[in-house]
Amino acid sequence: MKIFFKHEIKRTDKLTSKELVDLILKHRQIKNIKEFLNPPPPLSISLLDFNPKYKLYLNKVIKLLKDIKKKDKMIVVYTDYDADGITGGAILWETLYLLGFKTMPYVPDRKKEGYGFSITGIDNIIREFNPALIISVDHGITKVKEITYAKKLGIKIIVTDHHLKSDEIPKADAIFHIPALSGSGVAYFFAKEIYQSFRSRSAGEKSSEALKQNFQTDYLALASIGTIAD
Repeated sequence: MKIFFKHEIKRTDKLTSKELVDLILKHRQIKNIKEFLNPPPPLSISLLDFNPKYKLYLNKVIKLLKDIKKKDKMIVVYTDYDADGITGGAILWETLYLLGFKTMPYVPDRKKEGYGFSITGIDNIIREFNPALIISVDHGITKVKEITYAKKLGIKIIVTDHHLKSDEIPKADAIFHIPALSGSGVAYFFAKEIYQSFRSRSAGEKSSEALKQNFQTDYLALASIGTIAD
């Protein structure tokens, strides 16, 4: 799920296999080869490992989700239309659904709405679902005007994204922006935090166990597909 940025190898001579491996590890800032070859299981990694400051946002999100669930309000998972957005959206939507939230996915029309949040897309969502909350997957970090528009209409907004941010950050209710991951990777770790907070109070034993298995199998597969495709 992690994305490594490209580096140019400024050598004209032929590299040995060991030199090539050493160079790759160096550019990926990997100092412990044993740790690289034996990575920690994804379930042991927290969203806070990427940015401890997200603790405040997470607390706010959990409180918001509790209120939405209590009032039986709608949550829309607004994905990007590419493989990264679709797989990440599937992870997050199914997590919310199995936890007992009222939720629907929304995939924008590429030709009519373009990439990410749009005024047209937000209007469509309001007309079809009348949500209390919209959560983006794989987009949103640059959509200042569109998020302001949704907020003025009384909709809460959570952004999960990995794209490069602009100078102005949107005034969303919470932002989880991790450029080192794919969009589906950010969605995976965000969804896992929600699962861990609500598994005992919202999901039945069967749904909770299904989600636990999904985070170790199916959701990892989806996040991997999204990462490779992106």
